Amino acid sequence: MPLSLRPATCVPVPLGTLGDLLGVRPAVPGPGPDVTGVTLAGDDVRPGDLFAALPGSRRHGAEFIGQAAAAGAVAVLTDAAGAPLAAQAGLPALVVDDPRAVAGIVADRVYGAPSRDLTIIGITGTAGKTSTAYLVEAGLRAGGHVTGILGTVETRLGDLAVSSKRTTPEAPELHALLAVARERGVTALVMEVSSHALALGRVAGVRFTVAGWTNFGMDHLDFHADSEEYFAAKASFFDGRAATEILNLDDPALTNLIKPATVTYSALGDKSASWSAGDVSGGYDQRFTAYGPQGAAVAAGVALAGRHNVANALLALAALTAVGIDPQVAADGVAASPGVPGRLERVPT
Repeated sequence: MPLSLRPATCVPVPLGTLGDLLGVRPAVPGPGPDVTGVTLAGDDVRPGDLFAALPGSRRHGAEFIGQAAAAGAVAVLTDAAGAPLAAQAGLPALVVDDPRAVAGIVADRVYGAPSRDLTIIGITGTAGKTSTAYLVEAGLRAGGHVTGILGTVETRLGDLAVSSKRTTPEAPELHALLAVARERGVTALVMEVSSHALALGRVAGVRFTVAGWTNFGMDHLDFHADSEEYFAAKASFFDGRAATEILNLDDPALTNLIKPATVTYSALGDKSASWSAGDVSGGYDQRFTAYGPQGAAVAAGVALAGRHNVANALLALAALTAVGIDPQVAADGVAASPGVPGRLERVPT
């Protein structure tokens, strides 16, 4: 199995500094060993890594501390159950109640807070995350950005593309990818944010510029106990972590989350929304007018069928203008997007 992507350079961070960040002290004299990477996968450990040994549904990650030590790990992040195995392997440990919740915060520090240097747009929702992400990415490129995209179909950072193992990477891998994006000159990135990712702390430590929600429906009840837990996981993305929050005004499930500063959109033409669609026409190539703030009326379109894709295009337009892209430039970029690779792609005849 190939190792995950990491930045080419990383300034070492003393373990004691990471302990201070979490409010715990490793049982070692002085600042402790220097940490140059973070992983929670035993087969992804490199020399200088902090190995995050997390409790799992079947096994505890601490069972792999010996393997991690042999691969060059210099320290462990774990809970009380994993601490004895860290000591047995001779590695200093940062012991916290919930290591999964803080793994992203630690990785953010180790990789030099890469999300601070990027415009990051996160998209969640039951359906439409991938389509919307590709519409956003097209608009970012039209606005002059070097772009990245993280999601179900692929991970692409500038001109570097790799396959995606999951919709949203685990927190240490995510922060490493953001650091790689920064290193490769990416200026703006869009990512899908799944309910699993939110429930499991995979986006902890990421500073989002925009958080957008497509819609809410029944899904993933194999993971979440019920629809209320599923909704709560999604809603946790709108806890103020993003500078701008964007919600679908047409979805009654989301209206209670709307705050005075929330940006809203309506594909059904509700003029009380920040952005609304009017004069919708066409089948596969849809055209419409996007009505926005300060009386804006933008010629818009989306090369995908269905009113739900008008909604996705409006969300993309709202996100793009929130990060400073001219509305017409953003709309032209969205309209030019062919959509998601491998999904309803046009076949030349």
